[in-house]
Amino acid sequence: MRRTPVTAAAFVLTAVATATAATTVPATAASAPKAPRATVVVNCFGAPKVRPTEIILACADANDLLSSLRWTSWGGTTATGGGVRELNDCVPTCVAGHFHSYPIRITLSGAQLWAGHPGVRRFTALTFRYTGARPRGEPVQVTGDIP
Repeated sequence: MRRTPVTAAAFVLTAVATATAATTVPATAASAPKAPRATVVVNCFGAPKVRPTEIILACADANDLLSSLRWTSWGGTTATGGGVRELNDCVPTCVAGHFHSYPIRITLSGAQLWAGHPGVRRFTALTFRYTGARPRGEPVQVTGDIP
């Protein structure tokens, strides 16, 4: 599988948040390794998000985003779901351009412990596959790293 750059901008995310509750651990269990309590994606503002309904691929202008996301699985090492890629054609300019919608299947993967956030894993890779029409010249499957 070949990695294709999604945009010239950094491949970053935005989404709808879900809070996680803190729990108290007895002193004897405090030194034992803890199982991760959440798996998240990190949005454009550095905030952790669980089951986002939207992921912006171009944080600077939001001219490339994944929307209407519905997740069929979440957590562990992967998350899968479906939605729509909305892409601005930027013709004649991005301000005057038009958004086009393309149905996709999405997978988040590469979950790793998030440095500085004990017990939280974050996804580090995103793959989406067009399930119908796609932008001209775009491969059927697009994979990118989530910084």
